[in-house]
Amino acid sequence: MTKIRPMTDEERNRAREKEKANMNADEIDSVSLIEQMKRLNLTVTEAVEAMKIFANDKQFQKELDEAYRNMVVDDWEYWHEGDID
Repeated sequence: MTKIRPMTDEERNRAREKEKANMNADEIDSVSLIEQMKRLNLTVTEAVEAMKIFANDKQFQKELDEAYRNMVVDDWEYWHEGDID
């Protein structure tokens, strides 16, 4: 009878790399997303909600950039020491 020995860390890493090589881009992205959810201790619902919030904020920032594209916003904020006469 043949005994099966546990995999070494190097063998385990090579197996993961080989598995990734056989995946398409969507599968790799899915695995990365799931790994991050586990690392951050998020449920699927929480992750989806966080992505919605991020997408909304990203769109808002884009719209702000478009609205203020040609304006210099920081000129009024010139601070100096001493009293203003």
